[in-house]
This record gives sequence, structure tokens and C-alpha cells, in this order.
Amino acid sequence: MGNPPVSVEHLSAEALVQRLDRLRRGRAPAVLAFDGDGTLWSGDVAEDVFHWALERELLSGVPAQQLIATARAHGLVLTGNSNQLAAGLFAAYVAGTFPERTVCEIMAWCFAGHALADLRRFARQALDDTGLDQRVTLALAPVIDWATNQRVRVVIISASPRFIVEEAARRWNVGPRDIAATTPAFESGRMLPRLATPVPYGPTKVVFGRELFADAAWLASFGDSPFDLDMLGAAELAVAVRPKVALLDALAALPRAVVLGE
Repeated sequence: MGNPPVSVEHLSAEALVQRLDRLRRGRAPAVLAFDGDGTLWSGDVAEDVFHWALERELLSGVPAQQLIATARAHGLVLTGNSNQLAAGLFAAYVAGTFPERTVCEIMAWCFAGHALADLRRFARQALDDTGLDQRVTLALAPVIDWATNQRVRVVIISASPRFIVEEAARRWNVGPRDIAATTPAFESGRMLPRLATPVPYGPTKVVFGRELFADAAWLASFGDSPFDLDMLGAAELAVAVRPKVALLDALAALPRAVVLGE
């Protein structure tokens, strides 16, 4: 017989706010850390903008050689322009022959050659076209409202590209100083085909979190996938939002974990 299903406490948003309020009492500064994709909104904003751009063939020729080199490093032989190469690498990821962390990197620096203003415009249009406003996790609104009223800092730690997360985060009134995300390098105002910092992914999310808010009381983390587990475990309370099965199974190992009910 198989193992019994993992049982993790489910809380409504109102009950969660009450628990956070008890944790918060008399402690400042304090912070809540959120994953973005699958947590603050459904879907993946990096993929939204990536596919939107490929459909319009918006990638320049600048990242082509780096895309070819990345493919070869993983035993893949691809040809075509930057848009076709990037699409081929993503297809390999979907097929399970290309690593997720590396595809996160590519979905950031594949826009090399473009200026930041153009990238922000791409992100804004793509997220509007893919209906992000209708995909925000409304169940989290009472939690965000409580944090705002109690002056508890809200931060986002995401593996998606910074220029995309900053646009998506406007839905929750979270500004750039409260975001850690995958950040490409820039030179003379244009993106280069490489990263400036590592991807906030797995254990690295905890590192980025502490860089953002230092020794503030880390009241809670919110995430949906096993890649958020380290970030969830670093907080006093781990909150799973629409958790994937693998995360739900792993939550039992954390001392304090709950699932947000919707």
C-alpha cells in the first residue's frame, strides 16, 4: 500500500491574517516574502512575455551565438535566428532534456540588444494581452492589506526576469526596491546576453531575501512549488498557495506550514 496523503492545516485568508498578527505583535521590522508565478498570480509571467515576443519575432540577432553555445553545452544542435533558437531551447525544456534553472536564465537574457524602455513596453503589452489582471490571486488580498496596514514589508522573490516582475508587481503595489528577480547585465543602456546576478531559485531565494531585508523578522513566506521550499522553510510560517503535489508532500517536513484556502 502507498503512503497516506500528507495532511497540512488549511487556513482561510482571515484566519491566516489572525495568525500573522499574533506573530507580528511587538516586532519590527517584519517582512512577508512572496514567490510570484503561481503564487501572487496564476501562470508564469516570464513565459507569457517570452512566447508573446517569439510570436512577433522580437528577439534581435544579439543573443544568437550565446543561444547556440548554450544549446551545444547541453548536447543540443539548433539552427535558425534568435527567435527560433530560443523556441528550440524552450521546447527541449518542455521535453525534459533541458534544465529549468537554465531556461529561466535564457528567458531573461534572450532579449539582449534591446533597451530597458523597450523591454518594459514589451512586458506591459504582453501581460495585458495575456490577461494578468484576471489572474491575480485574490485570496491573498486580505494578507497584503494587513501587511500594508501593519507596516509589514512585502517583498517578491522570483526566478522570472526583473523587468517583467516589476511590471507584474504593480498589480500588488510592490515597487522595485522590494523585488529580487533574475537580472540580466546591461551595457550602454542595452541588455547583454548574460546575467548580472544568479537566478533566485531554490536555496538562492533565501540569500536574495536576506539581502533585501537583512535581519527583519521573517514572518512568513508564500509559494506554490518545491523550488520555493527553502524560502518557505526560512520563514516562521510557510504558506502554500495552490501548492503543487510535490510541495504539498514536502510541507510535512516544515515545523510550521499551512495551505491558504480559496
